[in-house]
Amino acid sequence: MNIPDTIKVGALTYNIIIVDGFDDDKDGEHNPLQLKITIRKGKQEAMENTFWHEVVHAFNSETKSEEYVQALANSFQLFIKDNPGVFK
Repeated sequence: MNIPDTIKVGALTYNIIIVDGFDDDKDGEHNPLQLKITIRKGKQEAMENTFWHEVVHAFNSETKSEEYVQALANSFQLFIKDNPGVFK
């Protein structure tokens, strides 16, 4: 999977930024005010999972538990990996 430079969620377009690291231990960040998703550079599969985690936050920016968001991100990532023809 290629992580795009931008994604559109509803009427909003988010920029996707890959960084070497954060000041703390996080792997990614969803910033709805700046319309930005930031992902820490790492192994491709980990970056893809972080991408989906932050996209789930963008789908619904209301407070949800991180466990809930991570479960959805894992499901999206596996679904796309296991069903590559779905989006062609």
